[in-house]
Amino acid sequence: MDKFYYKKQLEKARKSALDSVGTKFKNPNSKEQSIKQQEGLMRKSSSGPVEGGSVAKGMGTAYMEFLTEREDQELEAKKIAKEEQESKGTPYKGADMSDRDLLALTLQAEAGGEGMEGLIAAGSVIRNRAESGKYGKGIRGVIMKPGQFSAWNGVTGYAGGKGAIDMSNLKVSKKALAAADSILSGNYKDKTGGATHYYNPSVASPKWGPKDKKTWTTIGNHIFGKA
Repeated sequence: MDKFYYKKQLEKARKSALDSVGTKFKNPNSKEQSIKQQEGLMRKSSSGPVEGGSVAKGMGTAYMEFLTEREDQELEAKKIAKEEQESKGTPYKGADMSDRDLLALTLQAEAGGEGMEGLIAAGSVIRNRAESGKYGKGIRGVIMKPGQFSAWNGVTGYAGGKGAIDMSNLKVSKKALAAADSILSGNYKDKTGGATHYYNPSVASPKWGPKDKKTWTTIGNHIFGKA
């Protein structure tokens, strides 16, 4: 938007108010009015001359309309900005992000395509690690510890960022938020058997993976167990 937009609008409103009453505020008598009309110095008006007070009132009304229009434009701009931000989902904000949002974002990245069962399973692993005390302090500590979850490698710098996801632009689903709430409240059933590890065998083959996959539990596209 032109940075001089509001100034131009105000000047336009002022000129409009002045044009509506002519350039003279003095109220001429009928004889003077007739003479001026004949000489072409004064516009003929069917409504008669306007008092100075009406001029001020007209300008005030125009200015108020201008302010109202400006306020509406600012509100619309804020609405558009908010909608654009919401369309991007929940961005990573580091320490400013709540444990709930951080967990939901992680579940979305790790198991967003697995459905609720897969989300809960991944969340169970995170909570199991937090409760063991061997993988970091609390949910946040486990998630942000380098090497825990590849989706965060771009933030933690682990493995040179290999396997990372752009967490700042990842949109979190309602299912991921619901799964995070269940994990944090403890209102869920751990179908992984207390697993502390999981991976997708179709895309990875970690050294800590099981020699006998039968000892691990398969849920969706991931297998879960203890390494």
